[in-house]
Amino acid sequence: MRGASTGDGVQSRLRIVGRQLGGIGNDENTGNGRFEAASVNRQFAAVLALLALSCSRTVELGGVPQLTSSTDPTVLGNINERVTAIQVDDERVYWIGTEGIVNAIGDSALRSCNKRHCVGSLVTYDATGVNAETKFSVENGQIYWLHLLTDGAMTWALQSCDVRGCQGAPRVVAPSVAEEGYPTVSVFTPDAFYFSYDGVSRVPLAATGATPEFVLNPGNSPTSLAVQGDYLYWVLNDLEGIQHGSDILRQRLDGSGSAEPLAANVDIDIYYRAAESWLTVDTQYVYWSQGGLAGSIARCPLTGCVGAPELFAGPVRSPTVLQLAGDELYWEHDTNLQGFAVSGCKRAQCVPSAPLAFGIDDVGPLAFDDQYFYTATVTRDPDRRSGVTDIPAQIRRIPR
Repeated sequence: MRGASTGDGVQSRLRIVGRQLGGIGNDENTGNGRFEAASVNRQFAAVLALLALSCSRTVELGGVPQLTSSTDPTVLGNINERVTAIQVDDERVYWIGTEGIVNAIGDSALRSCNKRHCVGSLVTYDATGVNAETKFSVENGQIYWLHLLTDGAMTWALQSCDVRGCQGAPRVVAPSVAEEGYPTVSVFTPDAFYFSYDGVSRVPLAATGATPEFVLNPGNSPTSLAVQGDYLYWVLNDLEGIQHGSDILRQRLDGSGSAEPLAANVDIDIYYRAAESWLTVDTQYVYWSQGGLAGSIARCPLTGCVGAPELFAGPVRSPTVLQLAGDELYWEHDTNLQGFAVSGCKRAQCVPSAPLAFGIDDVGPLAFDDQYFYTATVTRDPDRRSGVTDIPAQIRRIPR
């Protein structure tokens, strides 16, 4: 395996500090007081620290996980793997890591570290049986994920461990949630896991050895699931993709009633990886990413649009993952030369911020707590077409 110097990250890290030095985030520029820069003196000191990284150690890719420290104050640790998903709770930051091929089935790992002292606190829950494209969740001190049981039949089990580490074998919540493939789309709630394979089914998180309970049939090829109140929301795709776009629907979680259309013929790229995260819901609206180079974030009331959907933010270049955090909505989007970036705004009155970070490795790693957002960046763009990268990731914590 080839090593890559952490000094290669100077340019990408300077982009983050340079953004803060430029004063981006004040009310004039963003309309959102949450996106404030730190003082110039503190940021100048950070720039000097980043320049010192050019002489840093190397990180060898693949093999035994190596979590190393950084002098960059926004980096919790450098990890010798690609990070495709991130979550966070009060104590720890969690991620799925792969050695490079994102679409490799069941060949990724699930790990975490203490977010206050990441290096030296690495925990691995599953070293090889995780799919880089599936979701996981942290609920009530437990971490839940899908584990590949056998390569032949490709049977996936829903498993769980204490977030501090697995003491013995993981608890098998459900021994089989999919065969001959993995769930096409899934979502966790605090007490259940919903997934679509042959229709949407439900597994209680407190169960052991459960058989999934069928809930409803969402139609052909859903790419997103979201839960709000008593309803399940999803995107239904036109498989031909020529005469008609995607539809957004909802139905009661108990499967009663029929599907209610909320918006029709929306432009969601169903073939883009991680499209299952392009829909999110709050207590008033359903939001989604749409379009390509001149894309946007759109929304409708939970009961459906009257007329055309509302343009919430745009234009946005190739918007992807959406994430709610407090009274704000954040989204990942492409920047062409600088990789994926994160921007956001207040939901009550959206004035999009300038990008809060550049060089995000993938469309999955984005999580929030009350003060920070967490992501993973790389020093240069991976080969997006093949899904392969030989670049170690920096797990970052950046003020909101």
